[in-house]
Amino acid sequence: MAGLVAIAHGLYVMLIYGFRHRKILKGYFVASVLGFMVFLPWAWILIINQSRAKKDLDWIFILHRKNSELRDIWIQHLGRIFFDPNQDPWDFYVHRVLLVLVVYAFYCLCRQTPISVWLLIILLTCVSTLLLMMPDLIFGGVRSIAARYMIPSFLGVQLAIAYLLGRNLANPSLKFWQLLLVILFSGSMLSCAINAQATVWYNKGLNKENIAVAKIINQTTHPLLISDAQVGYILSLSHSLNPNVQILFQPSETETFKVYLPTVGELKPFSDVFLYRYHPRKVWLKELAKQQNYKFEPIVFRFTKFLTDEPVLWRVIPISKKLERQT
Repeated sequence: MAGLVAIAHGLYVMLIYGFRHRKILKGYFVASVLGFMVFLPWAWILIINQSRAKKDLDWIFILHRKNSELRDIWIQHLGRIFFDPNQDPWDFYVHRVLLVLVVYAFYCLCRQTPISVWLLIILLTCVSTLLLMMPDLIFGGVRSIAARYMIPSFLGVQLAIAYLLGRNLANPSLKFWQLLLVILFSGSMLSCAINAQATVWYNKGLNKENIAVAKIINQTTHPLLISDAQVGYILSLSHSLNPNVQILFQPSETETFKVYLPTVGELKPFSDVFLYRYHPRKVWLKELAKQQNYKFEPIVFRFTKFLTDEPVLWRVIPISKKLERQT
């Protein structure tokens, strides 16, 4: 993502100054080298962990969306810069009105400012978005659906809107722009107020269920949580667990069932026993079903759309304990 911003800056320098202004080119080159040197420690970590990095980024190439879905997501990204209460159908209509406003803002920017002003904002906005959008449209993938990858372009949009409002607010006779400014600020403040009250927001891609999982576990007196989830998932969940929750944790990078289940006698000191696994694969669930000495009751399911039938938390009941309860 930093590389895309650097490309936009480089294009701006070449298009505006060319090779005539050697002092400016030298300054840009020195600044670019210094920026690259600061990035080197992170680049080295990325290089030596290349296989892991590739695995963690596979989702942007494997997943696919229809072009119409991609279009709607891009419009949402644009509109949510200013209005984001996550309330349909309001979002749908407001975001399209904001799209028209943004297009008009860029039109005014290009018409009313010199190329040395508008070109930088256009390049900053377009380079960092088109190089993500076009591969998704041509080859498939979801590079462009992650809003965090679009932050440089969001900055360009905000600059264009700021110019549009600033230029028109300078004329006190244009009351419409004063009203528009109030509407934009009000919509943003409303969005922040709603967001602040939410337990989980829509843009949290992983572990949306943490609060629901922790609430159930924390209601018990002396619980044991068993898991073979990746370390990050348990760390995220642990912040919401009470201090009395004990965790039996064997982190696993594989999709097979690697959970150690204690004997019935070892589980007796605990009031309740839970099993946690985020996004269990079919192989993992198949292995879970083979366990003979326990019954697993799913009690929390994924919040993600299209995955609401996928459990993430089970109550573990030893078969002998279950018989004792029935007796």
